Amino acid sequence: MVRIDHHDRGGGSGMKAIVQGRFGPPGDVLEPPEIEAPVPADDEVLVRIHSASIHIGDYYTIVGRPKVMRPVFSGLRAKNRVPGTDFAGTIQAVGDRVTSYEPGDEVFGSYKGAFAELAVAPVAAIAPKPADLSFEQASTLGVSAVTAPPIAAAALSRPAAAPIAGDGF
Repeated sequence: MVRIDHHDRGGGSGMKAIVQGRFGPPGDVLEPPEIEAPVPADDEVLVRIHSASIHIGDYYTIVGRPKVMRPVFSGLRAKNRVPGTDFAGTIQAVGDRVTSYEPGDEVFGSYKGAFAELAVAPVAAIAPKPADLSFEQASTLGVSAVTAPPIAAAALSRPAAAPIAGDGF
């Protein structure tokens, strides 16, 4: 059984998504069809995505770089043709074993299938959205927020006389 916020449509119906069928430039390989909405498993939540951000890992998965990783990316894409990992939104439905969230809760997270109207995620992949952040701001708190600070700190700690070619400094 899945508890659903009946003010919004539940999983299993149609939804808009960005879908990838092959590797290549995003403008050439991403399509916006209507697909079947996911349904959360007993330990998952269904999130109505209000905002999704993109990071370099998403881009590499779409374009298939480095090429040596294409077999791995293909396996991931075969399971989930909807790219994107970092998102923020409102829980629409929860699985039977989910007790820490309710429909209507605002969350952010990092999982798969974020470039869609709806996405499922395990409870371990989400957290309550800070009230003082917009959905757009919260959607950047996943992979990019975790990886950017150490990279920025390393770049900013370099002596000014020793910039790395092409790094913008």
